[in-house]
Amino acid sequence: MTKKEKVIWVFHNDLNCAQSVLSVYGNEYGIDEKAAKAIAVGFGSGIGKTQQICGALTGAVMVLGAKYFDEDNAAESKEKVYTKTRELLDSFREKNGDCNCRNLLGIDISTEEGLKLAHDKDVSNLKCKKYLSDVCDNLDKLLK
Repeated sequence: MTKKEKVIWVFHNDLNCAQSVLSVYGNEYGIDEKAAKAIAVGFGSGIGKTQQICGALTGAVMVLGAKYFDEDNAAESKEKVYTKTRELLDSFREKNGDCNCRNLLGIDISTEEGLKLAHDKDVSNLKCKKYLSDVCDNLDKLLK
């Protein structure tokens, strides 16, 4: 199973988008799976279900930080993480039109009605799966 396939599988088995990305990729950079799930949980659904920036993107940004931040060279490595983060966001925005969860889904999932509508329309399978896939593709390129 590829990392992308595992991210999507984990997402469909009760983790949010941010947890899925960080728990699959993080171990390679010193973040164990249990810690990754705990660290990323509040970033799901656009940060605490506020539907701001896509949780798959925030999970990927955490992975970039884990790989590229060097405490012994903080200033330079921060800039590298910032650059990689902008590349990730720009690429995602170019492909999907936005980085904002609410705009990407087209549904307000912060309400009970919106959450039901998202469930009825199978948004996690029809939309989120694609966004997770796109994030993984971009992340794989940025980690090389």
